[in-house]
Amino acid sequence: EKEKHRLEEELALLEKESKAGKDEIERIVATQLKEKQASADRNIERLRSKAATEEQRDLQKLLQMYNDKTSSSQSKINQGIKMLNRRHQQELNKAKVQHWQQGQQRGMPQQMVQAEWNNASQQLQAKHQRQMQEFTNKGEEVKNKTESEYAREQDKLRKHHEKRKRDMEHGMQKVLARMHSNFQQQRQRHLKRHAEKMKAKKVKLLKKMGRPSDEVDDSTAKKEESKDQNSEKDKYQPPSPITSRLPIDDDMDEIEKPGAAARHKHRKTLLSAIQKQLSVEIHNE
Repeated sequence: EKEKHRLEEELALLEKESKAGKDEIERIVATQLKEKQASADRNIERLRSKAATEEQRDLQKLLQMYNDKTSSSQSKINQGIKMLNRRHQQELNKAKVQHWQQGQQRGMPQQMVQAEWNNASQQLQAKHQRQMQEFTNKGEEVKNKTESEYAREQDKLRKHHEKRKRDMEHGMQKVLARMHSNFQQQRQRHLKRHAEKMKAKKVKLLKKMGRPSDEVDDSTAKKEESKDQNSEKDKYQPPSPITSRLPIDDDMDEIEKPGAAARHKHRKTLLSAIQKQLSVEIHNE
């Protein structure tokens, strides 16, 4: 009866040790996962912020290029209007002088010459107004074309960055999924090792007390006993401690590396094409 009571106490202690070991494994793995998740969240936020900054920078460069183009076009339009007004005034003055000279040569009365000039000057001014309207319309066409080009290139640039964001988010999800999978594997590995050790201890205890056990065969018990004899570490090995440089950081870096050069080249090609199209010299940052 005493041996039975003692066996029950030993088994209870063993069960308590088993539960404590499981709890410790869960705690360690959960702590490390929490820290790596926090690190992953910081890296994800950094990458998103960087992508948003680059998009804003490219859009700002594009806007500056079109502002320069608009300013240059408006300056040329203003100069053209001044030149056209000056040419019209010169043409009007020259026509007036010629008209009065011809009237005097023909001996026409001054009132008749003035009347004819009033009619001729109205026709000439109407012609000038048509020319000015045509020039103004062309100027508006240039400005409308510039605005359309800006809207088109802006849309193209936004789509480029949207695709980049989607690719980056997809990469982040793959990294996070791999991280959680690795931790689950680590957790299962340690729990399995701990369970096997506890089984071996139970078999050893039952054999010591002269009680048979069919939970673990003799070969398993012998293997565990051999491990215990060859190693002083009787407790399970916990997961590797957290390091200052987490593997998740390297994974996040990999999100940017594949295709980063291609994305940079594509953005550069987009902006270069716009620069050539507008014929505006924009220096690189």
